[in-house]
Amino acid sequence: MSTVPPEIREHVDRQRKALPNEPGVYLYHGVGGEVLYVGKAKDLRKRVNSYFTKALDARKHAMVLRIADIEVFAVSSEREALQFEANLVKRHQPPFNVMLRDDKSYPYIAVTLGDDYPRVLFSRERKKRPGTRYFGPYTSAKRVRATLDLLNRIFPYRPCEGSHPGRQSGIPCLDYHIKRCAAPCVGYVSQDEYRVIIDDVMAVLGGTVKPVRERLTLQMRQAATDLEFEQAARLRNRIADLEQVMQLQETERPGEGSFDVLGVAVGDELANVQLLQVREGRLHDRRSMFLEQVAGLDAGQVLTQFVLAHYAPGRPVPAQLVVSSDVLSPEQVGMLEEELCRIRDANVEVREAQRGDKRRLAELAGRNAMHAMTYDSLRERTQLERRAMALEQLRDELDLESLPLRIECYDISNLQDESPVASMVVLEDGRPRKDHYRKFAMRHEGGQDDFAMMHEVITRRFARLAAAIEDGASRNAGAELVDLAAEEPAAVEPDGEAAILAPDAIEQGEASEAREVDVREVDPDGRTHDESFSSLPNLVIIDGGKGQLGAAVAALRELGVERVPVVSLAKQEELVFVPGRREPVVLERQSPALHLVQRIRDEAHRFALGYHRNRRSQDARTGRGSVLDTLEGVGDARRRAMLTFFGSPERVLSASLEELEAVPGLPGKVARRIHEQLHRLGGAGVGDGSTAPTTAAPPPEGDEAARGY
Repeated sequence: MSTVPPEIREHVDRQRKALPNEPGVYLYHGVGGEVLYVGKAKDLRKRVNSYFTKALDARKHAMVLRIADIEVFAVSSEREALQFEANLVKRHQPPFNVMLRDDKSYPYIAVTLGDDYPRVLFSRERKKRPGTRYFGPYTSAKRVRATLDLLNRIFPYRPCEGSHPGRQSGIPCLDYHIKRCAAPCVGYVSQDEYRVIIDDVMAVLGGTVKPVRERLTLQMRQAATDLEFEQAARLRNRIADLEQVMQLQETERPGEGSFDVLGVAVGDELANVQLLQVREGRLHDRRSMFLEQVAGLDAGQVLTQFVLAHYAPGRPVPAQLVVSSDVLSPEQVGMLEEELCRIRDANVEVREAQRGDKRRLAELAGRNAMHAMTYDSLRERTQLERRAMALEQLRDELDLESLPLRIECYDISNLQDESPVASMVVLEDGRPRKDHYRKFAMRHEGGQDDFAMMHEVITRRFARLAAAIEDGASRNAGAELVDLAAEEPAAVEPDGEAAILAPDAIEQGEASEAREVDVREVDPDGRTHDESFSSLPNLVIIDGGKGQLGAAVAALRELGVERVPVVSLAKQEELVFVPGRREPVVLERQSPALHLVQRIRDEAHRFALGYHRNRRSQDARTGRGSVLDTLEGVGDARRRAMLTFFGSPERVLSASLEELEAVPGLPGKVARRIHEQLHRLGGAGVGDGSTAPTTAAPPPEGDEAARGY
């Protein structure tokens, strides 16, 4: 049975003391932020404290031992609490809720913006994937599928599965011939042209239809003027399909009895906005979002900036927003109504609640915003204390000269000798600094040798530091020590939701993970000043054992880099190896220091593995790393032309002379020379003098098939 550390238990005790004596709903969260239990109460303080002061059965006792955070939402009556509890249980599916739990999930339309050529697809995913835009939830799966069918008639986005378009044959599929796909798999549409198609799809799903409809109408009229009547008829049908899509969308949008209620609370550096979604007269959902850098702003200014950020194009906008009567000025109300009308392409009213249920809901939202501010200060203080404790423990256990305010971790990822890469991830003040992450494509050519590759990545990284020091551009991250326990919070992500004063930071009501800004492949030759490489770390962590640690230490010694502590973390026993110590350092299993080290090690592994998979996928598409790379007279352009024509390196190896001569852009002389080389090689390595048969060997199975041999 897992239990939380004592410092988290103290945080929970502080939260219990701050609970209001009001009816409401409470959520118990685990260490990882997962929802363990959702309950309702007539008196939140009494109900929650009863779990910690009374004897419990085995199931509830096991739950209490895992509670790391408490979230509450005050309502006006037990009846409201009951309805809201049911909605939350359906959404979160907590493991300790039984009575109100079911398997209902709502359909979404997902747009995979992380792909080079995004897809538009039906989804019921409970956990939203990064790099994917979600529209919904919708109430009818049948309407969603009908909407997707109509959208594909209007916009020729690719319906094929997978992150990359097309099949290995390199021939357009039937969808292209029936005008359901623009055939990006064979290059009939560029990436920019395809993105315009996807932007139109998202505009329609977000309710911004007028520009798309007007453009299609102009194209139809122009086609008719040019006597291209078939094209004009197709455009006419697309406009009719677009109207049907809008009718289906309208059935899923809030009706007359649906509106959003906003409440705001503003502190010195932080503000909280509570958004209550009322659908058909019932409280459907509630979201709590924090805004930072609000010093000097009043509640009206904060609420105005939140509305402009949250209700961005592509986000459903209700016909009415309800706020407290003393928050917005008449000028702010008029400005918000004008902007929201533009986004929704219909009338939107911003109503200041004066009486009745809407006033009660506005007061309820404001009261919960104040509760969230109180809870957040407790949560942030606990996080700061835990980070400070982790850094202090690391300093003491590893005998460091100062607090490791900047920690860098390195990991190698490869499959045998295929596409080896390395990653560098950074923690500053115990938090990820993702704009300082870097990735390396390894230049080592001696086969699979983790030690040599670790030596290479450390050499390349700290050679950049040495150059920056010579240029006077270095920054010692440990020069300015701060007391983390007294540090003001810089960014808050409570309840799994992040909100900042930027429109693109609030994405579908989900957590906005810190962006990987300027994450690129590293080439130290001729690179301009890079803040990440010119920063001196207080601690370097190597993912591996003594061998990897020795390689890193040797690289630093060769560069003459001193006073940079280096350790390694072995995965099996979670042992920390330190140069000069015979025995490893064993950190306590529940210590904040070990959790911090494990977190940065896992992040380095995730980042390296993602880059490695991308490289392998790219190599498989372009033929890099295959026998095509070593053919005389074949560069990137001709290799791509052959792969586009044949679909895979294996098909190129088995191609006849006539097939090679038919490749667009491949001169006949070059085609004959390639055929001679392949005929001589028989699919083996170039230049080995082999006289094997011309038939290429079958491709290997599993992951090795991506090599293209």
